[in-house]
Amino acid sequence: MLRLTLNGQQLQYKSVDDFSFAIESRTGVPTERLHELMQRTPQELWQEAESIKSVEKNLVDILEDALCDASACGPAIQNLGLQIFSKDHDSRALMQALNEFTEHYEGCKRLALIKYMQYLGARQEVLRLIFKTKSASPQRDDSFVDDDTQSVDVVETVLFDINDLGDSEPTEHPLQRLPQGEAVRAHALPRHAIQVRLAKYTFDIINDNGWALCDRTGKRYPLSDQQNVVGRGSGNDITLGRKFHNVSRRHVIMEPVDDHVILLTDISSHGTFAPPLHIEHYSV
Repeated sequence: MLRLTLNGQQLQYKSVDDFSFAIESRTGVPTERLHELMQRTPQELWQEAESIKSVEKNLVDILEDALCDASACGPAIQNLGLQIFSKDHDSRALMQALNEFTEHYEGCKRLALIKYMQYLGARQEVLRLIFKTKSASPQRDDSFVDDDTQSVDVVETVLFDINDLGDSEPTEHPLQRLPQGEAVRAHALPRHAIQVRLAKYTFDIINDNGWALCDRTGKRYPLSDQQNVVGRGSGNDITLGRKFHNVSRRHVIMEPVDDHVILLTDISSHGTFAPPLHIEHYSV
């Protein structure tokens, strides 16, 4: 049982699932924030995007430690300072209230962090769309583009299009980005591959005499029956080579369930992508 007081209102949740359902609506951008962002100049939108990416990097590190090492995210959030959280959806007040609870409520704290990161992703997409609209205007202001940036298109790619890396390897089927921090089920028949993308790099996940991750050269990375942390970091269960430089230090968690299902949890900055046909929402 979780009891919270937000803005003088008493809130009560019977379980972690109940709490998760209640805060799902906090991942979108509120109408009043959307209106405010539309009044900003391209320069201000650029600065906002840079600020969000900086915050996101710190929160990704906390989420990685929580999901991979079972570290408590509450103290790490407290050390960052609650001012990094937006007041939209009372996110700052929610994190402050949760941090007053003991580690027994780490599941709720982690959930709130995951949903907030999804909110940041939605806010980045809104910024991108507004920036693109203003940049396409005949009256657009290019004064914020410095000598090292050749065009507003370059700025848009660097700051906003992190989900659409221009030189991404081709895939057989359309892919969608997995929600950060939330496990999804990926389904495949034995000996049939699930094509996924880590950042801009295409891999196959296949169950062929045991689950494995395969890169485009055919190199095989066997997966254990337990949780497998995949990324560039040397301490991972699966360490990818330096050539995968856009892959995060710890990028995705892969956990086989049975011969047909594997759980995927994205914990990266540049995203993990999979065919919608093969995935379904699972849980945190």
